[in-house]
Amino acid sequence: MSRANLCKVKISRGSLLGRSVSFTEHENLRPTPSRVREAVFSMLADYAEEEYGFIDACAGSGVMGFTAVSCEFAPVIMVENNRDALAELETNKRRLDVSAEIILGSAVQVRKLPMSAGPWICYADPPFTDRKFHGKLMKRLAEHAPFAIGSLYVAEHEVPLEPLPGFVLLKDKKYGRTLISVFEKDSQVEAIVAESEAE
Repeated sequence: MSRANLCKVKISRGSLLGRSVSFTEHENLRPTPSRVREAVFSMLADYAEEEYGFIDACAGSGVMGFTAVSCEFAPVIMVENNRDALAELETNKRRLDVSAEIILGSAVQVRKLPMSAGPWICYADPPFTDRKFHGKLMKRLAEHAPFAIGSLYVAEHEVPLEPLPGFVLLKDKKYGRTLISVFEKDSQVEAIVAESEAE
């Protein structure tokens, strides 16, 4: 691993304040900017006290997931489809000595995630070029009973999103080119047609 490609991002709040997450820079990795991270966790601060679990649906560098651990969300699930990035997540987990479930795959495969029934926050920041990801994942979560009514879906995106059946929009804020939308699950949607979880 080249030192020139090794990046570090500091955790800016919670019990891990000032600790760093290390990762190798590559073109598909887009860590959430510090200003946006601060805004998101300020919005979500009260939910940690209410014992919400946290899913980092596109973990990448892991800074959102590890910040969730730092802010005492539990359990924390981090999902990543890149094996090299996954190995670095595991290394950071050991170095920070924290508890988090790190999963190889796609968060769209919600039935494969180790979720107990209860309130959850799912944070998703897929590549901005993947315009279908949020719709697919929100649809699956709307149908997934362990993602209980009252759970939140927090989307990082560029193009405005409309609420899907089962969700209502709570907040919508813009930070430069980045939009953050917070949706609340307000009903359980029954799948009319069984869909493959292989996507």
